[in-house]
Amino acid sequence: MGRVGVIAQLVAVSTLVACASAPKDEPPPRPAPATEKKVAVPPPPPPAPPAPPPAPPKGALTVAPGDIDLGPIGHCHEPPRKRITLVNTLSVPLRIVEWKSTCGCTSPLGIVPGSILAPKERKEIELRVDPYGRGMKRQRIDFLGEARTLLGSVVIDYEIVSPVRAEPSSFVRSRGETATVALIAEDDQPFRILASDPPVVSVVGDSEEDSSFVTIAIDWKALDAHMAKTAKLAPKPAATPAAVPPTAPPIAPPMGPPTAPKDAPAAAAKAPATPTWKTTLITIETNRDDCPTIYLLVKNLGGEGSITN
Repeated sequence: MGRVGVIAQLVAVSTLVACASAPKDEPPPRPAPATEKKVAVPPPPPPAPPAPPPAPPKGALTVAPGDIDLGPIGHCHEPPRKRITLVNTLSVPLRIVEWKSTCGCTSPLGIVPGSILAPKERKEIELRVDPYGRGMKRQRIDFLGEARTLLGSVVIDYEIVSPVRAEPSSFVRSRGETATVALIAEDDQPFRILASDPPVVSVVGDSEEDSSFVTIAIDWKALDAHMAKTAKLAPKPAATPAAVPPTAPPIAPPMGPPTAPKDAPAAAAKAPATPTWKTTLITIETNRDDCPTIYLLVKNLGGEGSITN
């Protein structure tokens, strides 16, 4: 074999080696799948608040009488009781949202904020006036409806004339066991306390000595007991007997000592609480001819509060 043949063989071998070592064709890489973007969904808007009730028309409520003259009042006079009538003139219910008074000493009884009068309903309520201060007084009570619309008013005129006045003139129950009240003679003439009804009042100091300035103490525990006794003695409305369904014959209890029913604690828990008295009138007898009786109105807020004017 000549030189040419050797070269030819070398070329052939090199070609085979190159072909064997050449990389094989591979498919192109697949693109990565596109990631889905999460879109935040906003929460739904809150529901719109309900539209406020419309204001009642003018003249929806009449107050009769609209002007009252109580004349002279005071601690030596029995508290005046004056009734007024509220009339719903509309053919739809009327809501009395609240009332406003020019003085805390004047308030309506027998109605609460939010009371609803039926169409054409007439409702009688009572006015209470505490003898606070001295001299001529004029107070006003405004009854308000929806949208604070003025429905009607009542004006009360009176004069506070009292030979003996109390300080404070009106008060609520205090937290302590007793509360003290000063009884002051306007003309500086001495007097003496004889008795009280209910018997819950005692004189601080010498009870046998006349004085133009007498301090008394009200025993709250004694007053609570009196009010509880009065509530128990009050006649209760007769209940209508309910029909008793037929029942199976009773099963004889097992032998052994009696046991309390399992639901006894629950039944005891459901027992109604003793009602709390709200207001009461204490009368105090004196030896003065122009003020034989002193009237004190006491308010109770469940044992809370303190003596206030």
